[in-house]
Amino acid sequence: MDTWDDGERAVLGPLMDSLNKNNVNYKTKTDGNSWTPLMVVCGIGNGVKGVTSALKQIKALGADATILDSEGWNALHWTAFHGSAEAAKFLLRSEDDGGFGGINLGLHLVKDKEGKTALEHAIAEKNDDVAEVINSALGDADSATASKEGLRKRK
Repeated sequence: MDTWDDGERAVLGPLMDSLNKNNVNYKTKTDGNSWTPLMVVCGIGNGVKGVTSALKQIKALGADATILDSEGWNALHWTAFHGSAEAAKFLLRSEDDGGFGGINLGLHLVKDKEGKTALEHAIAEKNDDVAEVINSALGDADSATASKEGLRKRK
């Protein structure tokens, strides 16, 4: 919680030093909220040094990007609402490329309790850089699918 409270002034070292395979998916129980360390790093990622490094470490420890908080948000919702394009890129990067493989996980499809996807939050909050990251990842996924399927032959 200290890391979250520090916001853009946050230093990720103490949080990262406290994480291990047993607690990386721990959910806070503060004021009815339930946040994981991954969500916190994704939420404060805008302007905080070491975000990508922290996300790599969290992933290596076994973080689950599909966990939902009490509002129905996954980690991608957190990046979208709080404007962290760097974290969104990492979440959506393929596992082969070191990321979470968020498109394959369907992070972009999850609707929260208000019925909004992460992309809809990014647009509503005017976090255009995050919206662009999500749209780009969706375009890349469509291209990869098309190249695997090949061109459809005309009859």
